[in-house]
Amino acid sequence: MVGRTKDDLKDDFLPIGFDPGDNALLMNKSNGKIYYWDSARFFPTSSDEENAFWVADSFSDLLTSLRARTLGND
Repeated sequence: MVGRTKDDLKDDFLPIGFDPGDNALLMNKSNGKIYYWDSARFFPTSSDEENAFWVADSFSDLLTSLRARTLGND
């Protein structure tokens, strides 16, 4: 998947992680914003804008927004 992501995305995106479905978490090198890249929406006629969804304005905002997952009745 890393090769496919690297080939399919513009050079201004840096993959910083992947979910279990091989969808990438990306950082835009020019503005630091974090995006989720949905590889299931990849079609030859689609664009990065159609596959990438904004997640956070910065890496620190992303980390601040993370929450622990708990098991049980909550």
